[in-house]
Amino acid sequence: MSGLAARPFSPAECAAEAAKAWESGDKESAESFASKALEGCLDEQAVRLAAWVLSGLGRVTQAAAAYRQVARKIGLSADEYAFLGNEAAANGELTQALEDFAAAADLDSRFVSDKARALNMLGRHADAAAVIVGAPAARQSARLAREMATAATGLGRLRLSVIAARRAVKIGPEDADNWFGLASAQLGDKEAAHARATLDAALARLPELSGSPFFNYLCSIVEAELGNSEKALLAIDRALSLEAPNPGFERHRASLLASVGRYEEAASVFRLLLTDSAGDPGLLEAAFATFTEAGWHREASEVGAALLSRRPDDERVLLALHHVLSRRIEFGSRGHSNPEFALARARRTERSNPAADRHAWLLQARTLYALILREAATKFGKSRLGYFWVVFEPVAHIGIMLVLISALNFGSLPPIGQSFAVFYYSGIIPYHMFTHTAGQLMSAVPENKPLLYIPRVKIFDVFLARGILEFVTELLVALLFLVCFTVAGVQAAPLNWAGAVFALLLIWLAAFGTGLLNAVISNRVRGWERIWGAVTALLYFSSGTFYIPRMMPIWLRDILAWNPILQGIELLRVNYFHEPKPHWLSPIYLICWAVLAPAFGLAAVMLSRRRLLEVE
Repeated sequence: MSGLAARPFSPAECAAEAAKAWESGDKESAESFASKALEGCLDEQAVRLAAWVLSGLGRVTQAAAAYRQVARKIGLSADEYAFLGNEAAANGELTQALEDFAAAADLDSRFVSDKARALNMLGRHADAAAVIVGAPAARQSARLAREMATAATGLGRLRLSVIAARRAVKIGPEDADNWFGLASAQLGDKEAAHARATLDAALARLPELSGSPFFNYLCSIVEAELGNSEKALLAIDRALSLEAPNPGFERHRASLLASVGRYEEAASVFRLLLTDSAGDPGLLEAAFATFTEAGWHREASEVGAALLSRRPDDERVLLALHHVLSRRIEFGSRGHSNPEFALARARRTERSNPAADRHAWLLQARTLYALILREAATKFGKSRLGYFWVVFEPVAHIGIMLVLISALNFGSLPPIGQSFAVFYYSGIIPYHMFTHTAGQLMSAVPENKPLLYIPRVKIFDVFLARGILEFVTELLVALLFLVCFTVAGVQAAPLNWAGAVFALLLIWLAAFGTGLLNAVISNRVRGWERIWGAVTALLYFSSGTFYIPRMMPIWLRDILAWNPILQGIELLRVNYFHEPKPHWLSPIYLICWAVLAPAFGLAAVMLSRRRLLEVE
């Protein structure tokens, strides 16, 4: 500093002195000389040297300004452009960051990964993937593989994301970021168990990860996905003890607390977070769900209104907010918006209370009833035409078959009973009960997805509501036909009412299970609805709706007997007419279908729940 007072230094000399001072460890002198070099300096090399010193001293903003001054005149090196890109990205100037990284990548292929990173940050995932594929070192660079995983995730190619992230780990197993990327990709692909194995392998390879906040955060997410809430809370507490405060970690912890019924603690965290980041839609959504589930309707309505102002076209938010406001109006006078009341309500899950259990069942029944009414309104519409079609369809089937039988001179006596209309009615009603129920359940979740944002509405509720509506509708149609037959003087009442209803119930249960499986398959197999349409047409001719199996060759009858609809129709007809039980009828087989199909269907729905709920 004494030399600076003795005589004035030129900018070039100041820059040189700054470099010497920095290399000798005199940071104060280095910063003073570097700042002096930049005052009115027109020497690009001196500016560049001063900027290099300032960047080393952590004066990033000053260094970036100096580098940009040089870049406008003579250009920079690849490392200097990369420095500017990182500075722009840190400030949220992603377009500028992309320009800087692109300039760096043009000079040195080492920075192609930074260019791809900027493209991914801008949401241009297809462009990022194209840049990576065209890079000379695409197969040897762990960073490029990691960015390819990010691009694949953004494009919805979750399987490719896992493959790319796995390649990054294979190339750079000593880099913790590669392991984190693989675990994140597996979580995105709904492979929580695989993600846990990845984190275990990472810890075995890099024991120091036990002290990494982000590692513990990922462990918490994995345990939460696997349903281990207490382990997830322990992991996020470790993460926060290593890096606090961290809003992302705090939000995750609050959501975990809410998931185990610790609403008061969760709400306290959300209130603090909302004070600092009230405009974050993700935070608003998590807080809204917690306040709603806890029963704090006043706070829920306030947060929901803020969320709706940021997502005005989100039907899920609108429906959920309407639900909250209705509950607030209904129970406000009785304290439901009081935090102490809500806390007591939350603690119901922690003790056995028969009255509370009955109340919960009553609320669930009311929810199911409301869903059934909504399904009926959607199915039949506001006009009588919807109701007319439900009756017209079986009438049309019976009428067409009667015309065909008369035209072909087969006579009017059916294989069983005295009236072909009654015989065919005994086949078409159970056939429709199976095909309508199994087919309608395919679209239950997509058509009711907004309602699933309401905490009390579960995914099984929408399936059960639609299935019950189909069962009741077919029963009412059957009873209406019986009334019409009786008025026309046709004997159509079944001999064994209980047996006939039991047969229809078994058919419905088998159809309900098949419908659950259909919903899962249609979510994974594009065009499954058309395939199922072809299957139902085949079932029409193989289920004995207008014939009885004894009319078929033995080899064909033995094949048709595996059809649960045929078994159901035969069981119904045994209870309907004066007919002995045929040897190919197996009630045990039909009961197995009625039990196992819903069990497998429910298991499939639970395993695919997250995929079913994904917004298309």
